[in-house]
Amino acid sequence: EAPSAVGRVIAFAAGPRATAANDAEQGEEGEAAPADAPPRGEHDIGATHLDDGAWHHVAVVVRGGAPGSVRAFVDGQVDGEVTMDIPEPAEEALILGAGVDGEDAPPEGSVENVEAFAFPLSDAQIAGLASQSRELPTGVELLLAPGGVRSFWAAAFPPEPQEVEGAVQGTCTPVDRAADADDPSKAPADAAAGETNGENADAAQAEPEEIVDPEVEAARFAAIARDLLDDALGLKSSAAPSGFQSEVLREFFTDLLAFAKHANLTPRKTAVFMAIAKATFAAMHARSTTTTCVGEPLSVSESLVEYKRRLVSHSFAAAAENAPGSLGIFSLPEAQQLTEFMSGTLFQHFILYQSILVCPHEMVKTRMEVALSVPRPPPALRRAVPRAKAAGVMCKVVAPSRPGLASGGRSTAGDVA
Repeated sequence: EAPSAVGRVIAFAAGPRATAANDAEQGEEGEAAPADAPPRGEHDIGATHLDDGAWHHVAVVVRGGAPGSVRAFVDGQVDGEVTMDIPEPAEEALILGAGVDGEDAPPEGSVENVEAFAFPLSDAQIAGLASQSRELPTGVELLLAPGGVRSFWAAAFPPEPQEVEGAVQGTCTPVDRAADADDPSKAPADAAAGETNGENADAAQAEPEEIVDPEVEAARFAAIARDLLDDALGLKSSAAPSGFQSEVLREFFTDLLAFAKHANLTPRKTAVFMAIAKATFAAMHARSTTTTCVGEPLSVSESLVEYKRRLVSHSFAAAAENAPGSLGIFSLPEAQQLTEFMSGTLFQHFILYQSILVCPHEMVKTRMEVALSVPRPPPALRRAVPRAKAAGVMCKVVAPSRPGLASGGRSTAGDVA
């Protein structure tokens, strides 16, 4: 059946529930509830059977108050609702999938991808979760689902191989073997261990284990993480940016995911932060409304305002005020932490990002042939003169003759320096 809400326990029951009215209805249809079926509680809701062997998306929305309400959803559709007094949350664990009384073992089946929200989701939000839609009510679209973020982290940050010591493997030194031989209580165990070790040794000789190179394994995980991110950013499509632009985007979002991992953000919050960052990059292509030149792209101050607007719409403060188009994802300290990351990356190097992604400068290479003449040979050294003498010759001039200065019928000339 659909989930049952009993106090702080959300239970899942497989099969019909035993009640007098239910038995009468099922009796008319020819199907009777089993004798050991759990009793149908006062607050049980829902009518959809979940024991058909298929996966179902189940959601329960609890709205506190007196009276409060509990609504159940199966595969995005309302499956039942009950009005009841919901007490204030207590310091108790939330039990999912247990029996009706919270102590019995849950029915056969599996539960995965469980998420708990601190605020009641709307019907549209639950329908989006059930259909795995990546479009949020705030207007942004997720690049990676939370499961994709987990896959990226698993590939980008694989666990480091740990060296296993001999003692951990179960081997011992000759001194230990001698000590064990003196203890009769350990002799059978040693003999069995010896036979087992011999069999393992023969198996090891027959089929040697493959030794994995850590560098090769790290490169393989890095390639998996790169493919996941390229698919999310659309860098493999025909409309993808140029090679260098794709590399810039890939490096930015790789740093973002690494920052979120080390900041202990949940995959859901990381996915929303990626969507906000992607929307900020898309807004950089819009035209500015504050610059004096018409047609200029968005300035750094305008981009920062756009980023803050989107971040605030995903804060708990906006969701608490029931602001239109808001979704509570981040707390105030988390919003400050994310803004510090964006300020130190995108907005600190905004002009550089803008020059690459918004207004790329194309480099044109032109090739042409130029005829070069043969250089003249250097002058012969035997014709060289000292530098001081050469300077004196260049400054030697002849003074013009003047009338009345003749001596012996000849004009005279002197050196003028």
